[in-house]
Amino acid sequence: MNSASDHLGFKLLDPWVDLRDDGAALVTELKKELRKDGALYGVEVEAVAFRCDCDDILFLIKGRNEKFAVVHLTWSGKTDNNEGWPWTELYSDAEDWRVRRMLPDHEDYTA
Repeated sequence: MNSASDHLGFKLLDPWVDLRDDGAALVTELKKELRKDGALYGVEVEAVAFRCDCDDILFLIKGRNEKFAVVHLTWSGKTDNNEGWPWTELYSDAEDWRVRRMLPDHEDYTA
């Protein structure tokens, strides 16, 4: 199992934490929840990290221009009928995610 810093090239800041396992259960849940029109539908992903205070998961996207995605899983075990769920935000690379997501999340979490 690779650590998040192996994929990202930097250490995670709270509230983002490394996975405690290989993330297979998170990928399985994502696949159950994705709609056919979802940004990650049919795409190979690997769970990298999670936010300790909510259901946001950072996934590495394999074979796409957007290399990372944060997905807010619903943990419903099925596809949601509401468009836009599970909520997904794409990032062009690790630095994009660090600047636009991890650093603001850290600032809010530690304020």
